[in-house]
Amino acid sequence: MSLFKRGNIYWTYFYEDGVRHQYSTGTSSRRQAKTIEARLKEEVNNRRFQIVEFDPDITFGAITARFIASGSACPHHMYHLRFLLSLFSEVPALRVTKALADEFRKRRRAYNPAIKDATINRDLSVLRHILYWAVDEQLMTANPLARLKMAPERRIRRQILSLSEEALLLGAAKGHLRAMIVIALDTGMRRGEITRRPRLFAVQAANCAALAAASAAGAEGYVPFTPGATIADGIATVKPVRTLEVLRALRRFGGGVVAVPEADIAPALGALGRLGLFVEPTAATGAAALSLLLSDGTIRPGETTIVVLTGHGLKATDKIAELLGV
Repeated sequence: MSLFKRGNIYWTYFYEDGVRHQYSTGTSSRRQAKTIEARLKEEVNNRRFQIVEFDPDITFGAITARFIASGSACPHHMYHLRFLLSLFSEVPALRVTKALADEFRKRRRAYNPAIKDATINRDLSVLRHILYWAVDEQLMTANPLARLKMAPERRIRRQILSLSEEALLLGAAKGHLRAMIVIALDTGMRRGEITRRPRLFAVQAANCAALAAASAAGAEGYVPFTPGATIADGIATVKPVRTLEVLRALRRFGGGVVAVPEADIAPALGALGRLGLFVEPTAATGAAALSLLLSDGTIRPGETTIVVLTGHGLKATDKIAELLGV
């Protein structure tokens, strides 16, 4: 059996010459997934014997559809594709020229005069990345934007915290806050690394989200709710001890509580694994929350975000194997 369901989507896993291939079929229909799997296997076999025929008229939209179906797309790509497809969707990929890239830049500025060069550069970087992917997949012979030059980006001047200001800050801080500041200053975030107060988000599994229930109700303390089972057992706390303190901190830092559905945890676990990060399901819940915050626009793709991964996967090897079907 080479089809497995991850969340609501079927994925296919198969081997060719000892090489493992895995792709998302992009559908929840098993019948459609089988058809897509057969085509994927045929494409892999054709590439093996180098009999892939190039389609000179393949559009950027068609390449993008294959890119997404392969599972290579991340939230960053999906965000920028919203703007790219409006111009490039029906354009044959080999005709995506530097002149068209300049036209895209002009359209973006006409739509939003305040947009920065850095943002448009990220759009065009995604465009170029997908074309490189098409070359690797033998859908194209060459990337027409291989030598595309990006617009110079204006550097943002950072605020500087002097040594005397550090001393005043440490003198005013008490208890655990002082310890946090010392750690921040001594581990790379010294003078100028943080120019504004960061937002803070708490993450819980939706099946056991006491903080989310209290936050949604606008309460200052615990709100009764009906808990359920969750694979993120490390954060399955029915009645947190410091609900009041946590909620006040989240509101003070302009954040909130993210309740992650069970179906999103296993895919996040697999995505982290492909990055070489072997974590337990509880830690993967934080990565799943980041995807949710990116998808709804709460966190923009260009923002620096820190996700704390606290639990090693060796603590839950059996559970992870069951979740990923290995």
